[in-house]
Amino acid sequence: VAAVIVQPLMAAVRRSRVPVVFASVVAAVVVATVPHLFLWAGATIALTPAIAGGLFPLLPGAALVASVVDGLSGAPLSSLAKALQAAVVASALALGVLATLSVADALGVTGTVDVRVIPAVAVAIAAGAATVSLAVERGMPRAALAPTAAIAVLAWTVPWALPSRGLGRTLAVFLAATIIGLGGQVVARWQRLPGTIYTSSAVYVLVPGIAIYLSMLAFATSNSDLGVELLLQAVRTAAAIAAGVALGAAVGRSVPSPRRRRVALWRPRR
Repeated sequence: VAAVIVQPLMAAVRRSRVPVVFASVVAAVVVATVPHLFLWAGATIALTPAIAGGLFPLLPGAALVASVVDGLSGAPLSSLAKALQAAVVASALALGVLATLSVADALGVTGTVDVRVIPAVAVAIAAGAATVSLAVERGMPRAALAPTAAIAVLAWTVPWALPSRGLGRTLAVFLAATIIGLGGQVVARWQRLPGTIYTSSAVYVLVPGIAIYLSMLAFATSNSDLGVELLLQAVRTAAAIAAGVALGAAVGRSVPSPRRRRVALWRPRR
């Protein structure tokens, strides 16, 4: 419900001269208000997952990853600019959510934790559907939607499966990002499209946008220790994603480009 309200609002802002930062504050207020309205109506809902899910399309995780990519590519000014953009957007979202939480707390509307375990297959299907939705919003060609969703779901399974076997979260994200870079480049050569079309959408299953938002929310509530910890975690994850995508894309470029096979016509001998 929050996304249905917020997406047309952000689209209208992009067409106007209103700064996106102010629109981000309003969007965060809407996203945080909708779950509280459900709670006020008597529904049992976990507020933090609901708010975080509604904010996900607005979170600047992609900007943080792009900042790390530019830094690794030797473009420090572009890297700094994108990092600043990510910090400003995350701060605006945290400000809007914090304002809504303050009003809800004053009115006595508080949530209960009701996090239910969802089967991994259902989560994987939801991740693929979300990737397709974001790709459609970005205007991706129709032929690239299914491959992008498949790459995203395959990458999502890596952090889900490997940490339970003792592998670190950062290394798991790096391997997942490598799959995205490799798969995106191979499919791009097959469909003869730019590789960034696939990687920029599939990478959303890994971006640390939630960590950025929680970090800014911790700073806003004067919990600087937790804020610094979450921010470093987000930067570490973004660096692993950027390095993995770059490595996978480099390996994918070495794969021979598929060529159309020439069919020789049979001719009778004279």
